[in-house]
Amino acid sequence: MQTCASNPALTLISTSSICSHGCGVAEQQDLIESYSWGANSYVRKPVDFSEFMEAVRQLGLYWLILNEAAPRPGSAWSPSP
Repeated sequence: MQTCASNPALTLISTSSICSHGCGVAEQQDLIESYSWGANSYVRKPVDFSEFMEAVRQLGLYWLILNEAAPRPGSAWSPSP
C-alpha cells in the first residue's frame, strides 16, 4: 500500500486492504492505516472458507464491473462539461 502511494506511476491503481482481525482496536488501527496509505476499500476477511470465496467473488465483480477506474496517465480522457 505504501509503495503504491509513494510511487507516482502507481497512485491511480485502486487498492483494497483485506484484514483477518475481528472487531477491536487492532482492526480499527488497520482500517485507519489502510485508508491513510491510500486504500480505496477495506474488507474484513471471513473466517469460513466458503464465505471467503463468496467475498472474493463479490469483490471481483465490484472492481471489474461496477467500479469506474481512474484514467491512465496520458489517456485521452477529459472530464464531462
